[in-house]
Amino acid sequence: MYVQVMRRHLSVQRPVKKLWLPARLEQLLLPDGRVDESMLLHMLPAGWLPARPGEMLLSIAHARGSSGLRYVKIFRPWERHFDCYVLELWHEEPR
Repeated sequence: MYVQVMRRHLSVQRPVKKLWLPARLEQLLLPDGRVDESMLLHMLPAGWLPARPGEMLLSIAHARGSSGLRYVKIFRPWERHFDCYVLELWHEEPR
């Protein structure tokens, strides 16, 4: 699984950095469709995120783009119009 940090500015996202994790995205998905945020943070190297998780959006990439997650407890709930970092989860390497 890959994770990619994007910088969101005026609703345009640009890649900042990416990291391969030795896990499958499905391992993070909970039965109710949410992501196990604690497990995700535990998998990331210390200091790798450019901001605190509560200041970052979380999204899952798919064939047509990505889906922002609104029902999160640690990360910032998805909203449309503000500047921040986004942590995007990928099955395969980002394009």
